[in-house]
Amino acid sequence: MITRYVKVQLAIFMVLTLLASLLIVFYYVRVPQVLGFGRIAVTATLPATGGLYPNANVTFRGATVGTVTDVDLDPEGVRIRMTLEEDRLPPSGSRAEVHSVSAIGEQYVDFVPQDPAAPPLADGDHIPKEMTTVPIPTADVLQNTDNLLTSVDQDNFTTVLNEFADAFRGIGPDLGRLVDNTRLLVDEADKNYEPTERLINDFEGFVDPQLATSDSIRNWSRNLNSFTGQLRESDTDLRSVFTDGTRAAEQAEGLLGDLSRSTPTLLSTTEVLTRLAEAYNAPIEQILVVYPMFTAGSLVVAPEAEPGIFRFNLETNANQPNCVEGWIPAGRTAERDGDG
Repeated sequence: MITRYVKVQLAIFMVLTLLASLLIVFYYVRVPQVLGFGRIAVTATLPATGGLYPNANVTFRGATVGTVTDVDLDPEGVRIRMTLEEDRLPPSGSRAEVHSVSAIGEQYVDFVPQDPAAPPLADGDHIPKEMTTVPIPTADVLQNTDNLLTSVDQDNFTTVLNEFADAFRGIGPDLGRLVDNTRLLVDEADKNYEPTERLINDFEGFVDPQLATSDSIRNWSRNLNSFTGQLRESDTDLRSVFTDGTRAAEQAEGLLGDLSRSTPTLLSTTEVLTRLAEAYNAPIEQILVVYPMFTAGSLVVAPEAEPGIFRFNLETNANQPNCVEGWIPAGRTAERDGDG
């Protein structure tokens, strides 16, 4: 007969067994995902397998979001089928890039979004060949490396190594200081990361106007080229100007030296003349007013166009009649008949 204590133990054991089975089924084996629950199917065409294999991981922004279920040949290349989790789908239009986790392989597919705001991939979507990339085969890398090393002349390579050895011999302390200063520079740049990032981001605002004025910059460069070309053609004349200019400067310096001795006397005399003109301002002004009138009168009395002619008019006031008009309004002149 089974006691109550044993029954309780069996019940607890059955519950734990059930929980462990569910944990294995849903978390480790992922039976729902294997059966397709909560997942979508997406295909892609690759130019080559790139070492990709079934059950390889599919990642998006560093997180695993699915697996590769099938790799098969296609008329355009290689066609792969992937299943992705519905709650972590990459945006549509994303690139599918095949990468290697390590040098020995372990390839995986990484989705790189082109437009983060695009809607997510849907079940049955296909990624075309032009939106996929595969890594360069390791065999090609090794072959190209071998070809490069084979093409290097051994004697010349030995000479280069010897020259490097001579160049770096004895400069260990200097290299150490260089490395230390570089580390300090990197640390200082890390402390000023935000200003540096802001400078890089704002650099676009500086470059865009330069691109917008590229035509003007080209014209300026073209004109500068023409100017320098003209300078090159006029090199002899310019050298003559500089040579003669030195002599001209020496002569000008001598002239200024000669004038420096007489200039004070000239300025003193000018000051005296200025004071005389200020003292006799009224007579000088009278001369400037009367002289034009005198000159005009002399041209009437003895005109230059009629040489030998001298005009002289004489008018008397004898027996003039009395004025009977009185005040004459503006705009009216007295007549010669005696009106006054």
